[in-house]
Amino acid sequence: MKRVLTTAISLTVLLLLSGIVMAQNPLGRIVGTIVDQTGAVVSGATVTITNEATGQQQSLASTGEGAFFFAQLQPGNYTIKIEA
Repeated sequence: MKRVLTTAISLTVLLLLSGIVMAQNPLGRIVGTIVDQTGAVVSGATVTITNEATGQQQSLASTGEGAFFFAQLQPGNYTIKIEA
């Protein structure tokens, strides 16, 4: 009985620690909403981000609600260019 209890406690601790380890993510994201001077959202705008250290670029179009989302980004400084 003691061995079963020890095994159950060990498994519980391992599961809890695995959740903590998985939460350690060094990647980032850039999220935003594009609006014009009147506050109206801008859909279909081309959003380009550039990693200043590597020159790597990614582009996408803003959604119908003017939103954009870049995920899985390496740490660093980025320049954002928006064209509509």
